[in-house]
Amino acid sequence: MASEATCKAIESSVKEWLKARNNTIEIKFSADTPSNGLVEQDFFGRLEHGPSFVHSSTSEQGNKIYFLIGFTKQVSPTTTIEELKDTLKFITLDKIPLPDFDYPPGWEITPYTPVSSFKEGVEIVSYENGRLHYKVDTKFFRISGDLRGPWYIPGGCGPPAPPGSYFGVDEDIRGIIDVDMPLKFL
Repeated sequence: MASEATCKAIESSVKEWLKARNNTIEIKFSADTPSNGLVEQDFFGRLEHGPSFVHSSTSEQGNKIYFLIGFTKQVSPTTTIEELKDTLKFITLDKIPLPDFDYPPGWEITPYTPVSSFKEGVEIVSYENGRLHYKVDTKFFRISGDLRGPWYIPGGCGPPAPPGSYFGVDEDIRGIIDVDMPLKFL
């Protein structure tokens, strides 16, 4: 377990990182193969409510990356860019890394948007041969850090996290996200 002093030092590092970037997180995600790109999810009601395409990976420093884009109607390689723009339902930015941040071992540090899903600030730039390029200009309100330890239960409730194992930096943060990836269809 980290000490409270270690936790405060990491929190200060995040604040310095933000200040050096004028409170802006700018990051580009790209992939060459569909299996590493945006993968269509199979869920009950998918045909009725429209598809969602998820990107899930791990950064070079071992942090989770997870975001998705959803549409109101089915998407295929022959769907036009205008159809995609008209049927954009939402995106999420669930786990986005801080580019060039020196992550301490065992810590998950990620920014959070004020709402879990949105479409404001999303621009679909291109769609050709099943490859989607979109940009997001949004706001984050917080960067949280959590030290994963034996008290952590993924997706569930557990005992309170001990002091020194979490922090939050509340700031107005601009997010500029650029995604250029192939879609993998079911």
